[in-house]
Amino acid sequence: MKAHLTKRYIENLESNGKRLWVSDNETRGLTLIVTPKGVKSFYLVRKFRHKVEQNFMGRFPELSVQEARKRAMHLQVQYDQGISPRQERQQLEVIPSLDAFELIYYEQHLKPNTKHPERNHNDYLRYVSPTFGHMRLDEITRPDIKALMHQYGVLKGQERTANILHSIIRRLFSQAIGMDYYAGQNPATYVIGYKHRRRSRVLLPDELPRFHAALAQEPNSVIRQAISMLLYTGARKMNVFAMHWGDIEVERRVWTIPDTKNGEPHTVALTDEAMHVLAEAKPRCSVYVFPSSGKTGHIMDIKGAWQRLLDRAGIDELWVHDLRRTVGTYMANLGANQAQIAHQLGHKDLQSARSYVFPQVEFVRPATERVTQFLAMKD
Repeated sequence: MKAHLTKRYIENLESNGKRLWVSDNETRGLTLIVTPKGVKSFYLVRKFRHKVEQNFMGRFPELSVQEARKRAMHLQVQYDQGISPRQERQQLEVIPSLDAFELIYYEQHLKPNTKHPERNHNDYLRYVSPTFGHMRLDEITRPDIKALMHQYGVLKGQERTANILHSIIRRLFSQAIGMDYYAGQNPATYVIGYKHRRRSRVLLPDELPRFHAALAQEPNSVIRQAISMLLYTGARKMNVFAMHWGDIEVERRVWTIPDTKNGEPHTVALTDEAMHVLAEAKPRCSVYVFPSSGKTGHIMDIKGAWQRLLDRAGIDELWVHDLRRTVGTYMANLGANQAQIAHQLGHKDLQSARSYVFPQVEFVRPATERVTQFLAMKD
């Protein structure tokens, strides 16, 4: 549709859950695109050599209507001279390094469109940037990507990490092509990922006494109590680390997590053991249950303390996230149904909760014995 684009008009414009295109009736080709999530961006849309080209100029309100009109007119002049912005960029050999483009993608796309943009950004910095960050987009090849994936997936045995870095690279090149920073083919296409084996590790019954004994020896009370809360709630570690006193209803024994992975608030049942942890933590003068002197105000990482705990306990290959699976598994072993497990773990659907449940033989045997006794017609 067409309209006279003004600041007030754009501010009041809603997408109603659909992608919306609004062409300015004053400046030729100037188009406002509103995503289903409400992100508003200016484009110059122009047919050039029988193809329609979309030139991203900036997001509203960071880019004003007046500045968008100026940029649109500048791009129109280039088109009138027979040169598209994409061709001009190629002629000037302005092909950024992967690091440079990832920063553009992070600022222009991840920040306004994703809930936790830093997670994707940190994964890139950790897995992709050390190898490819300094290289220009046109220098990265399919064999290069396969080699890096082989390094993680085969040599290090980290199939999931290999698949993550493949997804990051493929997404970055797709965006670079769409935003006219790169005119070649996506080198990450036709690269086959690794079949990821679903992790089933939980704290075993014989490991529990050693785990608790080693945890009791942890000198840092904040970390000791945070690990206990992970074990007694099954909540995700970043939710536990950011646990806020204002989100806890002591009388109801309920903890409401306002910001979860699935985007909805979640209530967690607090058991006697969890309430005991809170009672120990209460004397601290902080809005956070597990405070830290860092910029967030709460703890962010327990890698060092976690490894020390495992060393003291003589436990191998146990991740912090495995405590979450441990809670789901033991809930199932002790008779909880899928709906109860899904609710405690904060899953929207029962299928997601099933990936956290691995019944163990010690708990299955009694139920099996009851069935076989019935089948054998024994009293």
